[in-house]
Amino acid sequence: MEQRIVMLNLVQCWRCKQYIPPGQEIRARTMRTAVEQGSGLNSGQIDRYEPVSLCVPCDEAVAIEEQKRREQSDRKMRWIGWLCGGFFMMIVFISINAPWPVAVLGAGLLAWLGILGRTILALFVVINTLLFAPGKSFVDAHDTSIIVSVIAVIAIGKFLWPLFHSLSEGKTNKKVLPGPQTTQGNV
Repeated sequence: MEQRIVMLNLVQCWRCKQYIPPGQEIRARTMRTAVEQGSGLNSGQIDRYEPVSLCVPCDEAVAIEEQKRREQSDRKMRWIGWLCGGFFMMIVFISINAPWPVAVLGAGLLAWLGILGRTILALFVVINTLLFAPGKSFVDAHDTSIIVSVIAVIAIGKFLWPLFHSLSEGKTNKKVLPGPQTTQGNV
């Protein structure tokens, strides 16, 4: 009987340090592998990211951790956006002589409805367009009606878009069954 030497190059999971047996799935992911401290002028922390090999359970655990971290970061950024956008909209409401409580409630209502950012963008576009076309005197004379109408259009669109979208889906949701000429074998 002939002896053979078989060499296997086993891959080690970067997270749990277990060897992954041949035939099992190996997943690659770019992860933070080190944190370095700079010296001198570059004395801050530097995160080093490198591609690593992971077993399936570790990859799924890392994916869940990343999702939680991403959701937490998104939640913080959403709050910052609500505060900055709400403050801006309060200033807009106060500029059209709305009382302070109405300005706070209006900005809060726009944030609660989820249309704060769209409203700010629409106001920016509409007011700058009107400043360019009819002029500053027109915008100054009609600022209250411009702001109220832009907010009304955005709010109406917020509620009518799902209705319109559901009606249009009903018309286009029909699937065409492939005929014999479109089957792959009948060429």
